[in-house]
Amino acid sequence: MAATFGDPLTLAKHEISPKKAYDLAPVFASYSKGLKTEYATTGVHAEGINIIDLTSLQTEAATLLGPDASFACPPVTRVIEKEQAERIRQTYAILNSETRRASAKRPQTLSLWSSNEGLASLEQVHSVTLATPAVALYAPDSIPDKVVLISSEGTITTYDSKLQKSDQESSSSESRKLVNSFVFDSAHCKFARGKSPSVSGAAIVVTVLKRRNEVYLGVSLVGQHVETVGEAPIQIPGNEILSASCNADGCLALLDSNGSIFSFMIEPQNNGIALSSLETLALRGITTSSMSLCCLESTHVLVTGVEVVNSDIVVLLWDVQFGVLLAEKKIVRPPLLSAIPANRLQLSMTFCDGNQTLLNVSSAKPSNKKEASTSGPKAITMIIPHSIQVGSSLASAIGRAKASENWLRPVNIHSTSGSTPHKDGREVMLESVTNAIESGQPEVADKLFFEWEAEQKAVVKALAKEEAKRQMAALAPKRAINGHAGGSESEDGPPDTKITVRHVHNQIDWGHSFLAKLMQAVLGPTGTRSGSPTTFLSKIPAYFLERKLVSNQIIEGGILKVLQERGDWLSIRWLLRNTVDVSEDHLMALLLHSVHLYRQRSKTKQDNTMDVDESSPVNVRVPFPVTQVLGHVIAYPTSAPPLRLAIRQHFTEMEDVIVLIETVNSWISESANKTLALKLGDINEELKRESHEKAVERDGLPRLDLLVSFGTCLLDALLLNLLQYRRAHRPLRIMAKRLASHLPYLENLDRLRGPLEPFVQADRLSRRPWEERRKGPKARTQKDDNYELNVNQYQVEEFFV
Repeated sequence: MAATFGDPLTLAKHEISPKKAYDLAPVFASYSKGLKTEYATTGVHAEGINIIDLTSLQTEAATLLGPDASFACPPVTRVIEKEQAERIRQTYAILNSETRRASAKRPQTLSLWSSNEGLASLEQVHSVTLATPAVALYAPDSIPDKVVLISSEGTITTYDSKLQKSDQESSSSESRKLVNSFVFDSAHCKFARGKSPSVSGAAIVVTVLKRRNEVYLGVSLVGQHVETVGEAPIQIPGNEILSASCNADGCLALLDSNGSIFSFMIEPQNNGIALSSLETLALRGITTSSMSLCCLESTHVLVTGVEVVNSDIVVLLWDVQFGVLLAEKKIVRPPLLSAIPANRLQLSMTFCDGNQTLLNVSSAKPSNKKEASTSGPKAITMIIPHSIQVGSSLASAIGRAKASENWLRPVNIHSTSGSTPHKDGREVMLESVTNAIESGQPEVADKLFFEWEAEQKAVVKALAKEEAKRQMAALAPKRAINGHAGGSESEDGPPDTKITVRHVHNQIDWGHSFLAKLMQAVLGPTGTRSGSPTTFLSKIPAYFLERKLVSNQIIEGGILKVLQERGDWLSIRWLLRNTVDVSEDHLMALLLHSVHLYRQRSKTKQDNTMDVDESSPVNVRVPFPVTQVLGHVIAYPTSAPPLRLAIRQHFTEMEDVIVLIETVNSWISESANKTLALKLGDINEELKRESHEKAVERDGLPRLDLLVSFGTCLLDALLLNLLQYRRAHRPLRIMAKRLASHLPYLENLDRLRGPLEPFVQADRLSRRPWEERRKGPKARTQKDDNYELNVNQYQVEEFFV
């Protein structure tokens, strides 16, 4: 099952007065689950607390705390069941006492509100001043009589249901700073199984801490007491972490200031825990300061941020076990936040059990007093539904590499021992070409590529020449011993003066993966967004298509569609001649586009207006005549059923169809009047042209059998529509008459294929070079010498019967 995202649903919008600016986010949000209902608890500065039902998307309960309310962390809600099946919501919050700035030196208050499910009011039950300021608050369902507080230094403290301090972790003597913390039920925590002291349940607290110049992970068990399970260092380059996330399966993901995501798996050990590295993702195309991540289940990590190009909010689902993108979703920024620059937005996510995630988008702290006095903080809380396969699997990752490359920075591959020199600079060249295209300089990209290609071609040919000399030198002693040195003359043929060295590679080894990256850079999203598509066409696609090195589906969506949008008709011609994977639907879309251009030019000439194409110099952007496009489309290998369906879908105007019918009629007549040479050699020359790129003959005329086949499909698909159009009657009668006369001829001609095949094979054998036809011991010796020259992994052998 493929991962998918649904449309986001807005839970709440908030605009806070400019006088109430805070260092922290203006709105906090947390998730909690009741017996039948799921809740989102939001804390809004200068307002209060709201409990939102995620099923009905309505506010279930709320309380106003006044204009001086300032939250130190997200408030949390826990649903407990009392006597007579009465369910009560308990809401906890840490408030900064009478201050508009969250500071560890200011007193904080831990408060508890209670309400029955179904009631809209929150009643404050207890309140206590904290001795140790906290930056995180949790109310785990696994320990319903306790709440967990974590300080800015990572110290864990627990309070009971009456807000009395229950236990506190011993403080560390070393200075440390909390990056992020997470709490899980010990029964569901895979990396801490067996650590729970009792069956009544406990909670596992995971903290990511910075200590001096290192980052490490701490795991603690919270039950009756707070116990340390273990610590493990986190090996990452640098220590500037913007965001961190973890899940109960043990997947840990860290986001640094360069936009790189480092992933690890937490594994239990007898004496603590250990970390094993997963894939590292170097993201691009997203504003780094706005990025946030959230570990879902297994090794699935959700990444969100503001896109660099169009400033939309993008949500990416990654499988960090394989390093591939499973799904993506772009969200247009709501009008409330549309005027805020991308680097001034803060995004945070909270995973909800099941198939949805909370997304909180807010404006950052004002950068100066003028900005703070004119515009107050703004925030929107949304819920993003998603459908994700349970667990990570190779099947879901297969085929997602191309989609992943759009969001990953290219990594330079340094040469290693044993690597060939012509491969060392490919990634460097690719990065240079990509940067040039993204900066709107496609001419520079072409120049960089072809200069590099010329240099590498010279290097490869020099290496091939040296290899050939080495092989010939190694073969010379053996040939001298066998009496083959010098220019001895064969009794059965011409002098044996030429030595053929086989399997010496003299072409650049491009590789499919590299070509996919290059074509994606030239034709993909980065190539189409920037640059001026009306002034320059890259010659790189035509270069590879002419040499049959790429296929249409090497990029997602196909090359043909992009080339058609750009008007690169030269590349389209090579694509239709040298590929076999263009669908019938795309072929008919191209043909219809060509017919429309032809009719527009004809109408312009009839109106005696200037024809732009005739006055402009010869350029690949000038479209080919419709006859050339139609000829290549007819010669392209297709299947009749999908071709008929594509014709029906695209050719809805009968005037367009008449253009095709008249062209096919003229070609059938011209092809039928051609004389067929009866000389065996000439026939054999015709039979050599079997591939579809040769199906269009030298005079631009498709083969008669292909013309008849296409005309038949055209009539099968649109005959009823054409009969209702009076102007189509005459071309239809002409086509029907010519098809009726040529179909029996082609059927009879096809019956001759079997009887004439031995003569074709005999003529083909007679045209082989003399060296290949000679037989006997000397020929076998020559073939044995050739086998000695096979230096690659595979050998090619020829057998003569």
